[in-house]
Amino acid sequence: MTLAILLGVYTLMNAYIMLRTGLFVRRNLPGRRGRLAAGLAVLLFGALAAALPIAFFLERGGLHKALLTVGNAFQGFTVLLLFAYVVLEIVCLLARLVPAGRKLVRAHGPRKLALGAAVWAVCLVTCICGTVHSSTLTVKRYDVQVAKPCESTDSLRVALVADLHLGNSIGARRVQNMVRVINEQDADLVLIAGDIFDNSVTEMDDPEAVKEALRSIESRLGVYGCWGNHDVRGRLFSGFTTDAPGTCVRGQEMDDFMVESGVTMLADEAVLVDGAFWLVGRKDYSNDGAGGRSREALETLLSPLDMSLPVLVMDHQPRFLQENADAGVDVLFSGHTHDGQTFPISLVMNREWEKPSGMLVKGSMASIVTSGVGIYGPDMRVGTDADVTVVELSFANQ
Repeated sequence: MTLAILLGVYTLMNAYIMLRTGLFVRRNLPGRRGRLAAGLAVLLFGALAAALPIAFFLERGGLHKALLTVGNAFQGFTVLLLFAYVVLEIVCLLARLVPAGRKLVRAHGPRKLALGAAVWAVCLVTCICGTVHSSTLTVKRYDVQVAKPCESTDSLRVALVADLHLGNSIGARRVQNMVRVINEQDADLVLIAGDIFDNSVTEMDDPEAVKEALRSIESRLGVYGCWGNHDVRGRLFSGFTTDAPGTCVRGQEMDDFMVESGVTMLADEAVLVDGAFWLVGRKDYSNDGAGGRSREALETLLSPLDMSLPVLVMDHQPRFLQENADAGVDVLFSGHTHDGQTFPISLVMNREWEKPSGMLVKGSMASIVTSGVGIYGPDMRVGTDADVTVVELSFANQ
């Protein structure tokens, strides 16, 4: 999405909230006190809303990081506030249809001002709780029956994570916690399904500690990953990449980082694991890492493989589920959606994705989508969980 569109949407959203708030205060607190309170509310809101755009245009450094942190947190608050305002606007429109409702809508004074303050308080408390909750990892578990035999084992425990978004918000502490939870699962195989970085390697705190934590992941058969749409160099505004698609390429520093972290990355590649099953890692659908959208056709990747063996595929975005099922994929592992991350955005996820989080069976294939470990934009989760997903695979060996 281009910077002009993002800034336009961001400005309109904040202008509506700011002006609506100022008008509300002015109407319900008469006289000089009302004018002063409304002016202060507008100035404070405007200053906080300006933090994110100012941070975008600043050179990276201490001030940039501080403003980005404040701006992202404030944006999470305004998303909740915007939803509340829209709901209240609709309620007021409906109330005007009846005489008693019209009287309530037209009333002004301290009681109505207290109601407005309560709305702000609820949004603020929700925002604070969502910020605390965003760093709390849950473990989601699924059982999958694979209709193929596996020579080396009757079952396989896979730990799936995605969307670390290593950067300004996610660093060593969160990764260490993720690794602790993964190691508690005693997994045979660990998969990292893309968006490892938040468009940069340099934004995260203590990258060496992050590498050390990733190297300490315990897995009998190794740790594998695929790339996501944010695993490229690019400037972010409100969690969205602003650079032109053709200019967003993955830097060598990202490849080097993963090598030094002990993670084997697969980009339109297949490996035979333990001599018993295939693991395929796809390039991202939106960005192949070279600034384009060219990735191998699924049939091309699978055609050299012995399809009588189980076929596990990592693809960052959970698209083309039926195509994967028809091609003989047994389990598709994905992330990307964050399950909407924050209410009310989570309300529209089922319109965009067949299954934005969890498990969906398509014929003989199971699609597993994790809601992710990290965040994009505001460091906040409301109504969704950050998770490590554990999948118990059982094979048809008898």
